[in-house]
Amino acid sequence: MSHVLNTFSGFYCLDQILRDRMVVQERPLKRCLQEFSFLCEQSPKIPAPVAQQIASQVLREIRWFRHTVQCAVQVQRRSEQEISMYEQQGAQLEENIAEGRASVRRLGDELEESRNHKKHKIAYDEIAKEVEKRPTRAQLQQEIDEIKRETDQLKQEEQAHSNVIEAMQAQYANVLNEMHKLEDMAKDALTTQELGIFLGDADADAGKGEEGRPQSQSDMPSPAALDSRDTHRLNDTSDALMDAFADERRKSEGQMGDAPENEEEDEGSIAVDTGAVLEEEGEEGEEGEYEDEEGELSSEM
Repeated sequence: MSHVLNTFSGFYCLDQILRDRMVVQERPLKRCLQEFSFLCEQSPKIPAPVAQQIASQVLREIRWFRHTVQCAVQVQRRSEQEISMYEQQGAQLEENIAEGRASVRRLGDELEESRNHKKHKIAYDEIAKEVEKRPTRAQLQQEIDEIKRETDQLKQEEQAHSNVIEAMQAQYANVLNEMHKLEDMAKDALTTQELGIFLGDADADAGKGEEGRPQSQSDMPSPAALDSRDTHRLNDTSDALMDAFADERRKSEGQMGDAPENEEEDEGSIAVDTGAVLEEEGEEGEEGEYEDEEGELSSEM
């Protein structure tokens, strides 16, 4: 702003100087005109030498004024040329300023682009370093294939395990059915056996009485005692066998969903329990027969 004001003040001073110069240059012209007018008016009265002297002076002043006017015209023309030149230079400077501003904007954009490029390059370098730390695509594909093979193998093993479990469950169900059948057959067999033993003892006692052998009424066991003894023995045997089979049934029902490798142990335990029950029954039967023989001997005596 100060530069513009200084320029304006400079133009104002130049204009004022020109105006002052023109005023100064008008004075000689007026003076020449006055002298020329005075010479024309007073020429008849003025002597010739004086008039000649005045005329030569007026001519000198006119020549000086003409020279001054020519200088002023040249100065004016030169000023116009300088003004035109200055205007052209100003326009050129404005163009240069506009181009400079455009260049500054372009350079700012390029600087921002270079900064972004540098940031992207730094980020790319960091990503490249991280990628180099990671396994390659071939290694990842190899690991994926290995995992797929292991998965397929595990699926096959799971399917085979499921088939084995189903087969063992079916086998275990068949074993349980057979055990239930054996349980029913054992019940029927024990009932028939005990009844046969009881009836055989009763027939033997009746045959001995019919033959007239002396029997002591006090030594012979009463029918109520025989009945209670046989019934008690039958009930104990049946209860023991029923308890054993009931326990095994509960175990089998509770372990139906377990792993099939426990089935052999369960079958072994069932066989052991069944054998123990049968051994107890055999011992009780032998004790009963031994007691019957002692009773018969005591009755004969």
